[in-house]
Formats: sequence, structure tokens, C-alpha cells
Amino acid sequence: MPLIRPSLRPVAAALAVAGVLGGAVVAANAATRTDTDVVAPAETTQPVPPSSSSVADPPVTGVLTPATVVTPSTASTATPRPASTPKAKAAKQPASGQQAVAAFTAAIDRGEAAAAWRLLAPRSQAYWGTQARFAATMDKLAQGGYGGWTGDRSRTARTAVISSSGEGEILIVTLSGTTSRQGQMVPRAHAFPVRHLKGSFRLELWDLGGGATVPQLTAPGPVLEATVRTTDRTPAFQATAPGDELAWALDDRDARFTRVNGGVARYQTEQALSPGTHVLTVASVGPRWLTASAVIVEVG
Repeated sequence: MPLIRPSLRPVAAALAVAGVLGGAVVAANAATRTDTDVVAPAETTQPVPPSSSSVADPPVTGVLTPATVVTPSTASTATPRPASTPKAKAAKQPASGQQAVAAFTAAIDRGEAAAAWRLLAPRSQAYWGTQARFAATMDKLAQGGYGGWTGDRSRTARTAVISSSGEGEILIVTLSGTTSRQGQMVPRAHAFPVRHLKGSFRLELWDLGGGATVPQLTAPGPVLEATVRTTDRTPAFQATAPGDELAWALDDRDARFTRVNGGVARYQTEQALSPGTHVLTVASVGPRWLTASAVIVEVG
């Protein structure tokens, strides 16, 4: 046991008392803190006040005081964990045909070819061959009715199922809204074929470049800028199309199918139409095509 000089005994006693009291204070504080609040300092910077019995003693050289004692801290010696790299979030998959169309038209408006490409069904991607070829048609798509929907607050959407088989369902999602034409706001509509297979909704535009397979409305009157005007409350429509049958969907009604004879199919409304704006969607499905068109029907 090391000897303690007489003049240092009061100091040692005072330090012992201070250490006991200090430990009690730390223990009391630790009861009201979390583990993250209590961090032992690497070095004490404030000296412990001397007791009254040690004031008269001269300073002693060569002896460490509590102010210079360094207490190792487990927090300071532990090896820090490397910061975790946040994982990239996977793109949210459309939960319906309407969501797929909304995401596709938004990508067209933003000019994001990669995002629009991911929303195409496999046959559509095979039609373009590569994403680069598809990207080269983005301007054409935007001007051909696929763009301008994001900022249209009057936009509405409806869905009609026109086919169901081992390849899944084929849906036609029709957007209706308004657009500016010659300084005036006029109604417009566009039809988007969507393939639903195993919970996946993808746009099927693989026959977009064909043209000849798109149903063309020819009655009850002339079609000007995708609009038909009639005073007939129960109009009879006529369209040219390939294949054996044509699907018709008026407003939010279910699709009806009529035979194609001599390249022409006919359809008449079952109920009288109210005066105003209506939307008629016409779709054609064949072994090598899937196309649809939408026209505005103005009933006077």
C-alpha cells in the first residue's frame, strides 16, 4: 500500500468524499436519462473545488489532480458503424387500367420515355423493338392524343372490358376532357387499350403504326375533328373495321358487340340520349391488332 504524505491526507479524504458524492449524482441522473443521453466525457475540463481543510496546503508537484485524470469511455472507443445506404424504392405498379393510363400520359407529358416504356405490354415493346425507337415517337404520341392530360382538371376516365381469355383481360380506358382549339375550349376523348394479366396492367399500343385497323366512324353524320353532331336522340352509328366483330361502349355503359359485314359494323343506342356531350368508344381486336378510337357525340 503506497504511503501518503501527511499534508496530502486531507486532500485524499476530500477527493474520496467528492468521488462518492459525484457517483451518487451520476447514478441519480442516469435513472432519468436514456442510454443515448448519457455519454461519458473523454476528458474532464472543470476542476473539483478544494475542501476547506486543503486550502492552506501548498501545491504539490508531480501529483495528478482530478482535473487531469482521463477516464476512458466505451462510447469513444467503440468502432462507429458505417452509415447505411438507403435502398431505392421500386416504382409503384398500377393497380388498375386507369392508373396505368394516368401514369403513361403523365410520362408522355414529362417527356420521360423510360417511364412510359415500362408501362407498355410485351407486344407493344416488341412492336417498337427498342426503347430508343419508342423514344423517337414521343412527340408524335403527345400530339396524337396521348399528351396534355396531366393538367386537364376536367378529365374523367371510364373502363370497358372487351375481351377475356387465357391471355388475360383486354380493357379500353377512355379519357374525356377538354382542350383548346382555335382559342376555344372544346371537349375531347381518347381511347387507350390496356392488357390485364396476372395482376399487371400495361398499355397495349402495339398496332399504333398500323392505322388501317383503327375503327373509323362514318355515321350518323360526318366526323369532324373526332366529333359527331346529331339531333337524333337514338342515333344509329356505323363504322368501318377489320375482323369479325366490333365493340361499342357509350359513356359509362358496358361494351356491346356487333358483327362486321363487308367491313362495316352498326350499332344503335338502346336508350334515348340526353342533349349534350357523350363519348362513344369503338374497339377492334384481331390476331394481329388491338386498336380503339373514341369520338365525341354532341346531341342537340
